[in-house]
Amino acid sequence: MNTFFLIIRFSGNAIFALIALYLYSNILFLAAILLVLVIILVPRFCKRFLTAGVTKISQANENFLKFTSSGLHGYDTLYAFNALGEIKKLVATGSQSLKQANVHNTVRRSAVDIITGVINIGSQLLILGITGLLHFQGKISAGAILSTAELATKVFDSAGIINRYFAQLLSTSSIFAKFNELKGQEECENDNFVKTNFSMEFQSLEFKNVTFSYPNAKEKILHNFSYVFKKGDFYKLNGISGRGKSTLLKLATGQLTPTKGEILLNGINITVIPRNVINSIIIYLPQTVTVFPRSINYNILLGRNYNKASLDRVKQDFEVNENWHYNSLSGGQTQRIALARLIDTKGKLILLDESFSSIDLKTAQDLLQKLLNRVESVIVVSHRSAEVANFSFKNLLLK
Repeated sequence: MNTFFLIIRFSGNAIFALIALYLYSNILFLAAILLVLVIILVPRFCKRFLTAGVTKISQANENFLKFTSSGLHGYDTLYAFNALGEIKKLVATGSQSLKQANVHNTVRRSAVDIITGVINIGSQLLILGITGLLHFQGKISAGAILSTAELATKVFDSAGIINRYFAQLLSTSSIFAKFNELKGQEECENDNFVKTNFSMEFQSLEFKNVTFSYPNAKEKILHNFSYVFKKGDFYKLNGISGRGKSTLLKLATGQLTPTKGEILLNGINITVIPRNVINSIIIYLPQTVTVFPRSINYNILLGRNYNKASLDRVKQDFEVNENWHYNSLSGGQTQRIALARLIDTKGKLILLDESFSSIDLKTAQDLLQKLLNRVESVIVVSHRSAEVANFSFKNLLLK
């Protein structure tokens, strides 16, 4: 809207200056009109040239949105693996292509501005020359030369400005605000907490009289729930849909806060434990798996540093092919990638929320066996009883 009103403003300047030239001489008026038309037509003659820049920006915008939206939609996944810093990297990757496209477009617009500028100066000199000729012919006075020069400057400068703003409208580009670096937990806070007697390996997760309900919900999801999950045990949460199985897992990682009661991780209230510490002990795989627009290896590592042997081993265990393309994965392949993210499970509690739902039963059982061979403690949510029937789980019914 600002650009639109600037065009209106300078159009007024040009129109009134043209009227003044008309009062001096019809010849000056006609010459000015023709030259203004030339200046205005430049962007149209250069339309294809400018459109190429617009196309690149459009493609860069799509690429930018693809990277940033994947990072934001994958917040839960990155949160679970202490990899929130990857959001910044994803944004930076998308921003780089956007930056290059904007530079490319600006260069093209500048070239058109230079051409218009040359025509502008030439037009002013031509009007000045015509005024001088008319004076020598005795049609206007010598004093008119200064006036017509000023009027020509107003006409062509205004036309140049209008032309530049019109070119901007023609090659509209979105301006993206710079992203501030994501602020994680203060390192000193984590260091001070680790220096306490708190164990950095999973020992127990205790729910003490926990009640939880979502805002404005009439029914409580959990009511006065108490239970202790211990190291070395495998648990399966049972109950009909809506009884709080996924909610319990999110409470365990601190993503949700109990309405009443408390949750103790290794004997310490989870509310005083830094997020990074919680996620280094408890890993939650949500129902919805986010795949980022990067390589399969990236989607497994999520910016974490593991050696190639560990990466190859986990890909082999969960039958992940690094040649898969992120944009054409089946539901089962997506879930295999999510499972493969569990590279380091020593001393951790693993939370699986329908992590095999898109995989056929026999394969799911095989993958679950491989997973159980890797983990020490696990809590599983699954609506397929046969999926875990062959394994030794402690069953917990949520009513």
